[in-house]
Amino acid sequence: MKSERRHELKTNTLAEALAKLPNTGRRRVTTSVTIALVGIAIFSLVRYRLDANAKRVAQANDDLAVAREEINEIKTMTMQPVDPSQPEEQYKDVTARLNNVLSTAGGSNPKLAAEALLARGDVNWNMAQLAMSTTQPSAYRQPAADLLKSAASAYQQVVDGYPAQYFSVATARFGLAAIAEDQQDWEGARKQYQAITDEKRLDDMTQTLAKGLLATVDQLQTPPLIAAPATQPATEPASLFQGPSLPMLPVTPATQP
Repeated sequence: MKSERRHELKTNTLAEALAKLPNTGRRRVTTSVTIALVGIAIFSLVRYRLDANAKRVAQANDDLAVAREEINEIKTMTMQPVDPSQPEEQYKDVTARLNNVLSTAGGSNPKLAAEALLARGDVNWNMAQLAMSTTQPSAYRQPAADLLKSAASAYQQVVDGYPAQYFSVATARFGLAAIAEDQQDWEGARKQYQAITDEKRLDDMTQTLAKGLLATVDQLQTPPLIAAPATQPATEPASLFQGPSLPMLPVTPATQP
C-alpha cells in the first residue's frame, strides 16, 4: 500500500512538472528576448552617443582650424594700416568659434580644450598689438591693457588646468613670457623660460629656443648704451690745444740814436 502511495505521488509530481513545462519554456523565451532587446537598446544608445561625440569633436576641430586661420590674418594686419572694423569682426568670429569648441568638446577632450585656450590667448595678444600700433586706439572695442589681461588669463588656464598637455603648456609659457617682457616684468619672463627648459618631455628644439630667449632677458632689461655721434666743429682748430686769446699790443717804431 505504501509503495503504491509513493508511486502515485511521484506520478502526480511528474504530471504537474510536465503540465508546467510549456509555461516555463515561454517564460524563458520571453526573458531571453527581453534581455536581447535591452542589449540592443544599450548598444544603440552607446553607438548613438559615440557617433554624436565624434561629430562634436569633428565640428570642434573645424572651428579651431578656422579660428587659427583668422588669427593668422589678424596677425598680418599688425604689419599694415587697416580699418579697425575688419579685425574686430574677425575677433568676434574667432571668439564665438573658440567658445563653441570649449562648450562642446572641451570637457571630454583635454587636448582640444588646451588648444582652444591657446588660440584665445593668441587672438587677444594680436588684437592688443593692433590696438597699441594704431594712432586711434579708441577705434577698438577693448583697450590694449584689457586684451593683454585676457591673453594672460587664457595662457595661465592652460598652464594650471592641463599639465599633461606639456607641449601646449610650453606654448602658453612662451606667451606669458612675451607679455611679461612687454610689461618689463623681467623676473616673470625668466620664470616662464626657465620652466620650459626644465620640462624634460619637450623636444630639443623647443628647449633650445627657451634657453636662447632666457639668455636675452638680461640684454632686454639693460640695453647697451649708445654713444652720441660726434659733432663737426664750425672751424678747424689750429692745434689740439687752444689757450685763451691775448689782446693785440700796439707796435711803436724804433728811434734813431
